[in-house]
Amino acid sequence: MMNRIALFLFSIISMSFKVHANNKVVISMNMNECNTCYNALSYLDLIDSSIELVYIFPKAHHSDSADIQKLFEFPIRGKFIWSDELNKQYLINSFFTSLTYTNAEECNPLIYGVKEELNKDLVSYINTMNQSESIFTFEEEIFTPANRQYYFYEDKLFWINTLKNHLMMSDMKTGKVNLLTDLSDTLINEAYLNFFKDEIVAKERKDIAFSIAKEYKIRKYQTFESFDIYNNKIYLGVQYLDYEFRNNFEDTLQTSFKVIHVLDFNANLLNTMPIRYYDEEMVNNLKRTSDNNIDSFFYINSANAFKVISDTTFLFETYASGNLLRSDFMAYFSASYNYDERKNEFELKEFLPFTLQERYKRIGYNLSTPRFSWKGDCFTIPFNDAVYFKNDDAFYSYSLGVFEDLPFMEDLFSDPYRGNEMVNKIGHMVYLLFRDDQTLYYYKANILNDETYKVNVSEMLKEKNHRGGMYPDPFDYEYLYYPISNNQLKRIQIF
Repeated sequence: MMNRIALFLFSIISMSFKVHANNKVVISMNMNECNTCYNALSYLDLIDSSIELVYIFPKAHHSDSADIQKLFEFPIRGKFIWSDELNKQYLINSFFTSLTYTNAEECNPLIYGVKEELNKDLVSYINTMNQSESIFTFEEEIFTPANRQYYFYEDKLFWINTLKNHLMMSDMKTGKVNLLTDLSDTLINEAYLNFFKDEIVAKERKDIAFSIAKEYKIRKYQTFESFDIYNNKIYLGVQYLDYEFRNNFEDTLQTSFKVIHVLDFNANLLNTMPIRYYDEEMVNNLKRTSDNNIDSFFYINSANAFKVISDTTFLFETYASGNLLRSDFMAYFSASYNYDERKNEFELKEFLPFTLQERYKRIGYNLSTPRFSWKGDCFTIPFNDAVYFKNDDAFYSYSLGVFEDLPFMEDLFSDPYRGNEMVNKIGHMVYLLFRDDQTLYYYKANILNDETYKVNVSEMLKEKNHRGGMYPDPFDYEYLYYPISNNQLKRIQIF
């Protein structure tokens, strides 16, 4: 049953002394690995006094508590916990001494190795993230028209430079900016080899494609389309040039194929996954429409929008050929695929049981690209009045009610833009960015009791030097990020 929700309502500079309650730092100690961490642990004295400090040791060390305090000089305000279970839970890989920075909801905790990463920059970053309003300054101008798809992951910011086909990364603790990868020969060769699965065929296809591109002066024929990050790995969707010969080789048709390159944060290529436009077996087995007049009833997946759920489970944007005005047309827009590592292929698992709603009847699959949450646990699309998520192996959709007072969009290209931009979920709380023409709203809703909040954040977009775009903070969805200059990013508490 659909549960209806009505929503009505680098230098780091601190901009406010108001703090966010219940943030805490947890230190989990392995005395065998970090018995000489005196210098690193001394930085704990610099952590803001409003941040709770917790020190976790194995139970066996309880009798040595006085000596441990004297040796490491932990800030006295901190709380000691003696627990084997908790100690192991917080250690990195059950061994390395760790610092975990988290909030009350433990949305996306930040985890660091004490020995290598606890320093002045980290403490400054932690203190800044505890403020209600702050500014991050980067070493280079990163908020420019050529850059897009900004992606926040832990304490890093990633984006694509569309002019250069560069995947960029910045450390938000220091403001340093680095080129992570460009369109290297290694990526290109691996793309053709993994897609065509034969070394000779792959080389031939690549050589002919590049020759055609040079002859006809085709520019930008390889394109970084989108990317996702999962478990410290980057999944980069790239479109490559291909061709078809027709009319007895008299005509050449420019085409393309797509792959996902998997890289680590040091730009080492770990894998290349080919994306097939459709699954032939799936097409042949799909049920036809009731009168059997449409037999091109198939779905394709795209590198424009995908989400990595696990090493072997991916969500893809899907399209269908068919008439959306037909009452029996199932206009699915997302599907789950399993990745078969042995075959190096994606295999359809299931279409997610959600379809395009009334507002898509006239515009088809235009602007139906899913907006996945940072964690991939929920998503929405621009003109469907719902958020979708999976819980306990069942799929649910919740009506958000944000379209109720809006006129029906007769013409996609003449009417003001109205639609969902991004949704996130933590526990029973849903957070939605929604645009109505020139007005951008940030919604917060409790899906259990229908308690709702609505904030017009458009005034922030009018701030001097604003460069467009707002992004929920994955560490705490109560906050938004937005650029205020070409090299500055503001973080502000909304709720």
